[in-house]
Amino acid sequence: MPLSNQASKVPNASVRIFTPNSRDLRCVRPYEPSRDFIVFHHVPKCGGTSLHEFLASVLGSNRYASPTRNELQNVDITRLGGLGGHHYNYNKKIYTSKRINYVKVLIARDPLERMLSLYGHVMRYPRSHHIALVHPSRNLSGMSFRDFAFFCAEYSISDTTNMVARFIGGTQCDLARIDRLLNILDAQFRFAYPLELSSLLYHDLGQYLGAPQKTIDEYSSQIRLNVSPARHPSSEMIAMAAPIILASNHLDYIIYRHLCKRYSETTIRSNLLLKDIANKISSIRKS
Repeated sequence: MPLSNQASKVPNASVRIFTPNSRDLRCVRPYEPSRDFIVFHHVPKCGGTSLHEFLASVLGSNRYASPTRNELQNVDITRLGGLGGHHYNYNKKIYTSKRINYVKVLIARDPLERMLSLYGHVMRYPRSHHIALVHPSRNLSGMSFRDFAFFCAEYSISDTTNMVARFIGGTQCDLARIDRLLNILDAQFRFAYPLELSSLLYHDLGQYLGAPQKTIDEYSSQIRLNVSPARHPSSEMIAMAAPIILASNHLDYIIYRHLCKRYSETTIRSNLLLKDIANKISSIRKS
């Protein structure tokens, strides 16, 4: 049942969730549909598609929308209870609507894993993807992961350069101030999680919204990523691309680690891929 129809059934009590400035569980006031507006800043290739579906299910499909940046101009936000999409923080269209409280949501992903996911997606549409159109004379079809990483760095592709940082800080933010970005993240984004803890995000956000436990369990157990059929690059190819990717996304890496530490690193699964990459990079430097 959408929240618009069950608001009166939400208990008038605080909900215990992780708060931005603490690893501990703290009590926060419950969600109030007439006061609170959910804004999901969906960074591409961070597992956000499932969360769109979850929010539409909980808030009601008529009260949640996920338009593109171009479509956003034609959306009547005053009729909605939540909005999601590839929109930067401080977007004027979103934050000039008459709402009392904005509840911001964000999922961050390890920059290298995010780049791998993006690479697979672009290789699926090597001629029509917007990244391919940046330099039409360059044929991306069959391009190696290493060459793709260098192509993105050479042409300063926005999708592959500290994108999480820009989603948090907005277009006018000084990206040289990582302390400022982390302050914005902690102060403004009530629900910000690393991708590995998506199930915890569904639990905490669902609890806050007063969603039925059955709905929370259903979505948190079926979290999926858009998987491309493209062949996964070899470990050697990833190792060669890793330095340029991490150099172009050093802020995103800091943000990702910041979120991992927020919820205690013991809850983050061991990433064997990155350990393997680190070892290979070390061996390459020694040779």
